[in-house]
Amino acid sequence: MKTFILSVCTLLLFNTTLIAQKSETIRVKGAEAKLFFARGHYKYPSFNRSRIYFKNGEPASARVNYDYFTDNMQYIGEKNDTLMINNPADIDYISVGLDSFFYETKWYEWVASSATARIGQRVTYQLISSDVVGAYGTSSPAINVESKSALMYGSMLALDENKEFTFRKETTYYVSANDKNHFVLANAKNMGKLFSKKNISGYISEKKLDLNKTDDLMDVFVFANKP
Repeated sequence: MKTFILSVCTLLLFNTTLIAQKSETIRVKGAEAKLFFARGHYKYPSFNRSRIYFKNGEPASARVNYDYFTDNMQYIGEKNDTLMINNPADIDYISVGLDSFFYETKWYEWVASSATARIGQRVTYQLISSDVVGAYGTSSPAINVESKSALMYGSMLALDENKEFTFRKETTYYVSANDKNHFVLANAKNMGKLFSKKNISGYISEKKLDLNKTDDLMDVFVFANKP
């Protein structure tokens, strides 16, 4: 869902499905791992119809889904197979329902925008540990912790049901001017450079804001876009 917020004649558009920046720990047991590796790391439960807008002005349509593990936008091909978009640098943005994705060496999900700038996010998964679950549910570190790519594309089909995998899911926010997809970390320094006419650092200090929190970041974004 998106919400329009009118503040001193400045129109800001937000993706209100994001409540707060978070670091989440996810534990998956071997018996559940196949399903998790197959679907749990995707943005959407299924591949959704999208509009793809290329930089040369040509549009296209495809059923897509974003894979957080591989950091790739994937689509369903003509033979109903799952393929990766191999020319992301040619794409201006992809619209999936009310969501948008931009590409600049990496994919960024749209969070909020104004007349001059936008906030984007990146979600990443990090494999923390691979434990062997023993009797009575106890666990101990496995001798070898396999890489994500090995788990996904190699040994995934032969996962040990006695293993438990622990991932850290992190969300990081970025800011960019609307006229270019050059995203930088949404911190006080970069926000101050982008909105040089505003005392961003002073506002953050006065309000005791933490830009690692989504609500505080949006507060600064509204302030920065006021005339």
